[in-house]
Amino acid sequence: MEESDEYFLDNYTDYSDPCNCTLKSNTTDDIYEFLECCLMPRRIQTAILIPVTVVYVVIFICGMLGNISVCVVIIKSSSLHTATNFYLFSLAISDLMLLLFGLPSELHTYWYQYPWTLGDTFCKARGMVAEMTNYASILTIVAFSLERYLAICHPLYAYTMAGLKRAIRIIALIWLISFFCSVPFAVHTEVYYRPYPGTTENMPESAFCGMMLVPQYLYEVSVTVSFILPMGILSVLYTLMGIRIRCAALIGHDYSKCVHKGDNKSLASRTVILRMLTAVVVGFFICWAPFHVQRLYFKYGFGVIEYEAFQTFNEGLFYIAGSFYFLSAVINPILYNVMSERYRLAFQETFCGAKDKRFRSSVDSNKEKRKYYSGKRSGSSKTHIEYQSPVSSPLLIKPREYIWEDDQGHIDHVPIRVGRVGYDALSPKVFDKDNSRGRSGTQSSQDTQETDSGKSIKLSAVKKSVNFNENLVNSIHNVAESGV
Repeated sequence: MEESDEYFLDNYTDYSDPCNCTLKSNTTDDIYEFLECCLMPRRIQTAILIPVTVVYVVIFICGMLGNISVCVVIIKSSSLHTATNFYLFSLAISDLMLLLFGLPSELHTYWYQYPWTLGDTFCKARGMVAEMTNYASILTIVAFSLERYLAICHPLYAYTMAGLKRAIRIIALIWLISFFCSVPFAVHTEVYYRPYPGTTENMPESAFCGMMLVPQYLYEVSVTVSFILPMGILSVLYTLMGIRIRCAALIGHDYSKCVHKGDNKSLASRTVILRMLTAVVVGFFICWAPFHVQRLYFKYGFGVIEYEAFQTFNEGLFYIAGSFYFLSAVINPILYNVMSERYRLAFQETFCGAKDKRFRSSVDSNKEKRKYYSGKRSGSSKTHIEYQSPVSSPLLIKPREYIWEDDQGHIDHVPIRVGRVGYDALSPKVFDKDNSRGRSGTQSSQDTQETDSGKSIKLSAVKKSVNFNENLVNSIHNVAESGV
């Protein structure tokens, strides 16, 4: 047994009967009077109770509405059936479980700290669910952030790893890990009783659900796995993403003669994403730091700090940590869904029946077949390009039109498909409408376009100069639309 645990038991015994309280009779009033004298007030101070109750009720209502909306919108909107949104759906389920099983019981404890009337089984389930949702939420955020990191910093590699089945397997693994990590807390969570004076018989009115004696390593592992490591990983990932997005502003210097018409949109997208990246890290720290600080303070401060001072500070920190702990269930839907334009449009479509052209465009972009048209500037002939693309692709492949100027000052419009894969990787089939003869995409990539002066510009040169950069630009646009 740890030294602090022995100190706790000794002081718990003394604190249980600090002024030699006596039980006058076995009536309910006398029993509660005795328990208040020996243990603690049955209800926390009104000056603290009312504000905490208001905060918890607001958190519960907002959190339930936000997370239920996320689940409904993702289920009903086919355009949101992507690997990224599967992670967000899992996060919403975790937050709902936290709000349903954790917040009401904790608020009830503030009003009536004893007796615990729901039995030992629900007491253990309460501790287990609270810890399991804690791990599930944090690990899901880390997994989702890794997906975003790959999409922004390594779009080609992200393409090879795309797929709903892979996301489902990772989510299942996250919940399995969360379950096993929460089992020790369920074991050490139980109902404690105060015995009747002079006997060993438990007093039912004194039943209290909690964790009195917890092995030191349990808190250390919990803080390390569910806060320190995730905080470090998120900080590194979002810093790298921020650097990559800022570097995207310099891409235009690499091909000064290739002017992208969407520069303003790209700049706005980068600004929005950088703000969201910062908000994710700051929000994670603010919500979870007080919770783990209070745990460590309770474990290491007990027996070191004078008891009354320890109890006063721990009580105040406990209320603050609890508020921010549940507040995370409100912030998550805002950070990862409401800030997404695509989600807002899907929300309007689901609950308001409002159809937006941008939303319909988003739905169409998820179709398996996409067709683009390119041709000579004079418009005398058109070429139809058709290719297949994965439905589960988390990054959209969008058409971009560039204005190409050669050394002689001649200008031509060159529509180029951009995305996270190379132009020739999908081997598009090219059909010339002027003659019904088909040519392979590999062959067409070597074709040339004649300018008005007869100067030819090889499309392959254009593709080579902008292909890699456009993978990044396209990823940035997609993240701006879908949220970080």
